[in-house]
Amino acid sequence: MLLSASRRRERVAVEAVTVLCYEALVAIRGSAYTGQVQSLVDVGSVDVDVMEWMRLLADACHNLPKSLQPSVAAGRKHRATDAVQYLLATASPLQRQWLVVTLARNGIDVDDLTG
Repeated sequence: MLLSASRRRERVAVEAVTVLCYEALVAIRGSAYTGQVQSLVDVGSVDVDVMEWMRLLADACHNLPKSLQPSVAAGRKHRATDAVQYLLATASPLQRQWLVVTLARNGIDVDDLTG
């Protein structure tokens, strides 16, 4: 059975949310432990201190887990596609660079999430 484009995009978005939350937590933990900017992906030269780096990652991903809940009060459903699209639209240049590189490293094309 073929999935509709919106259902396929939602599945990709759920995977993206999972990957981003995992990688952000690992990067934040590594940065806190070493006192240096850490990331599982190579984002190139990062011109921020370690606290700013951890804040950027936490700010980028803090609303993502809610999009994995099946439903919320008043019957409104927060979809992963909405959360990822909002994140990509509002991310700072450094956050967006990390997002795109992290997703690509995990086989997720940003274009599959925004279409």
